[in-house]
Amino acid sequence: MVPDSCAISEEDPAGPSASPEDAVAQLIELADDAPEESRPLLISQAIALAEGHAPLPEEPQEEVLTEATSLLENEYATIYGLDVAEAHGASVDTESHEALTLELSELLGDTAPVADTAYEAEWPDDSDAQAFADELVQASHDRLSAAATTTDDPQWRSWLIHSAAKL
Repeated sequence: MVPDSCAISEEDPAGPSASPEDAVAQLIELADDAPEESRPLLISQAIALAEGHAPLPEEPQEEVLTEATSLLENEYATIYGLDVAEAHGASVDTESHEALTLELSELLGDTAPVADTAYEAEWPDDSDAQAFADELVQASHDRLSAAATTTDDPQWRSWLIHSAAKL
């Protein structure tokens, strides 16, 4: 038997008839007031449920712009690394990363950095190219998740969560 405090009613916005996006919105709202140590769990649950798209903040604060610049620079490096991994035989999909760079560039406008012509890394040989590509994608996902955990801007958090879910 479920205790009364844990029972989910049909009228509960996060009950059985709730859409995944309603649940994501509720998790984002909960993360705003959650203790810092609880945010990673709420964010990971929201990422697991997120579908579709969330808009970028219309009037981003300086903190969001700084973080967006860092994320954009990292995504450029990720795409470059994925291209190298693909040249070594890995199966990669850069489409979601390219969409991410486009959105971040639009958010930053004229201040958006451009991709470097080359990046340095310990490039894979043909035998470990797929593992290298998988690590790049996971690192990108982890950066978005970490940013969603630490931001105080709910609209930015929502965009970060939806973007991480696409990777």
